[in-house]
Amino acid sequence: MVRDKDLISVIVPVYNVESYIDKCIKSIVDQTYSNLEIILVNDGSTDNSLAHCIAWKRKDPRITVYDKKNGGLSDARNYGIKHSHGKYLGFVDSDDYIKSDMYQLLYQGIVKFNAQIACGGRIMVENSGYQKPCFTLSSDKVFNSHDALKELLKVSSINEAAWDKLYKKDLFNHIEFPKNEINEDIVIMPTLIDRAKKIAHVGKPVYYYVKHEGSITTKPYNKDREVIYKHLKNLRTYIIRKHMDLLPAFYSLEYNYLLSELTSIENNKNNLHEFYKIRGRYKKLYNQDFIKMMLSTDVANFIKIKSLLYKFGLYKFFKKLVKK
Repeated sequence: MVRDKDLISVIVPVYNVESYIDKCIKSIVDQTYSNLEIILVNDGSTDNSLAHCIAWKRKDPRITVYDKKNGGLSDARNYGIKHSHGKYLGFVDSDDYIKSDMYQLLYQGIVKFNAQIACGGRIMVENSGYQKPCFTLSSDKVFNSHDALKELLKVSSINEAAWDKLYKKDLFNHIEFPKNEINEDIVIMPTLIDRAKKIAHVGKPVYYYVKHEGSITTKPYNKDREVIYKHLKNLRTYIIRKHMDLLPAFYSLEYNYLLSELTSIENNKNNLHEFYKIRGRYKKLYNQDFIKMMLSTDVANFIKIKSLLYKFGLYKFFKKLVKK
């Protein structure tokens, strides 16, 4: 293998992240894999993000800056893909940052296993500074597309996020991120995995996901999050049509998403109408025999969900008790 042989295009959508963008770009510029095309897509920022991007472009000739009207994260990613020249594609969100050897490890994983996608684990960075690795393995491993999709649905070693992975660019032929929606990655990731014959996992965490007040997972519940449930319904149809044997694994994914919705509602405790709507979804999901069995193997989750289905106040009491 010739080191740094193939060009990797790294696409960074940028929108009002002047407090984060320098750390993000520096982590890409400092990669041990040097043959990079760094595409910064300013998506109509109203702060000084664009100025930061231009300053970095003057420092590093590998950087290209595009300035466009605001169209959202997906639109900026799609714009970057259309203007990319690399054999491989990577995505980094502009309020996150990456390990210095991320693209070296992912590229090596693709070459070693002759894979079309390589992924790694992530490190969740809390507001307090606490860092928690997740989606890791004890060593590198290769999955076929069916097993990789199963891992994704089980929320195991592979997840639906676009940004902790490296892709052969031709996987994106006639595929775009859906515009004006949240959790857009779950829409296209199953198709990308289906198109790939092999998906390599490098075992180690490679991506720092920064949780802050602007993150989707920390926002109070709002109607935009209804899009997530629409995505799940569409994904269920996709699984039934193409991978019926993975339907139980899909229920596991659905459970985790609904639990995330509940957490968002807890950030807005007065929104009881939305809470009861989500609880209705839980009841429907809980009627699945597989979910009953899965929750029964986890005592903490079993208590929380049973109490949730009975009374919100009781759920909060047991949640605090389990946490202690």
